[in-house]
Amino acid sequence: MTDATNQPEPVSLDDLDVDGLSVEPGHELKEHAVYLDLANPGHGPFRALTGQTAGTGNRYVAETDIAHETWHLLIKRDAEAAPVHAGDESHG
Repeated sequence: MTDATNQPEPVSLDDLDVDGLSVEPGHELKEHAVYLDLANPGHGPFRALTGQTAGTGNRYVAETDIAHETWHLLIKRDAEAAPVHAGDESHG
């Protein structure tokens, strides 16, 4: 559905089915692939190191395993969850 300006309604994370795309605990991540941990929002994407594996407290999703638009939505939501540290705020 679109609004009066013909802009699509934003997709919510509840509408995304990324659970089946997350790396199972104990499985090795693809070396140098970029991942986001959906179980720990606010930490941002990271590049996997050699031999790095998914833990039981992680829900890693690889950038290459999901649609470009979905990845950017996840990154945006992750950034919104990041804590603001003293001194990081811009003063105007």
